[in-house]
Amino acid sequence: MPRKEFPSQYAGWYRIATAAPTMGIAHAQYVRQLVQKKFQHEDIVNPNTGNVEKGAVKIDMGSYQVWAINPTTVESYQTRQTTRSGLRRYLLRFDSSVIEPAALEVVIRQAIATAIGIEPAALTAENFSFEPAYKKKAKKPGSSTSAIDPLEISDSSAIELDFLDASE
Repeated sequence: MPRKEFPSQYAGWYRIATAAPTMGIAHAQYVRQLVQKKFQHEDIVNPNTGNVEKGAVKIDMGSYQVWAINPTTVESYQTRQTTRSGLRRYLLRFDSSVIEPAALEVVIRQAIATAIGIEPAALTAENFSFEPAYKKKAKKPGSSTSAIDPLEISDSSAIELDFLDASE
């Protein structure tokens, strides 16, 4: 039985199953969640009529209903994805008897500045921070390890690097 076509005002709009590959999503179930939680509440221009409508509309096809998703919403999904908020934190451990924290900061600033193509002085508090952040934890009673105990690392031997750009 051939699939029914959308009414002319929704011609070219995507169904949930056909939107998934275009959006780069492996499962149509995730597209359904996006439609129900997000797209049906967004206002966007219908490319066929020029009217402002919802990003996803449920169309009555007789004995059943189908979600129609605006092509602009589907095709621009990859470019407008939100990224996770918050900082990515990395812990760098070093032996403070081998290199001083100030010297290490200079080396790291130079490496990061070279990687992103700017001068080391351009790394400001808004886009780079370098500060000791290690806090010793209390030992649990009865715990013993034969290897190096990370709790014995001095406070000056750990630096926390904050990368302020949100990751994908």
